[in-house]
Amino acid sequence: MLILLGKIALVSRGTCTFAIKSQQALNAGAAGAIIYNNVANQGVISSRVNVNVTQNVPTAFISLESALPLVQRLNSTTPEIIQASLSISSEVKDVQSANVIAQTR
Repeated sequence: MLILLGKIALVSRGTCTFAIKSQQALNAGAAGAIIYNNVANQGVISSRVNVNVTQNVPTAFISLESALPLVQRLNSTTPEIIQASLSISSEVKDVQSANVIAQTR
């Protein structure tokens, strides 16, 4: 188990890829990232970040509704330090798979 101590980046979904967002969090010195959906009532984003884990920080996804209280606290006129922890368990491995493509009338 790898334990990283540091800041967690809170990032809105947007036009660049999740891999770029996670890589930018790494470049900024974050130990992890949380990417939140930017559309209401769509729930949690389900995606992969990048198979090259050395280019990213551990990254999780949450809904806009879950992120809004944090965003409001961070953007307040008197921003506060928010204590948080992020626990991610993942496995990266090569697997063989097959796709079935069929056409019917």
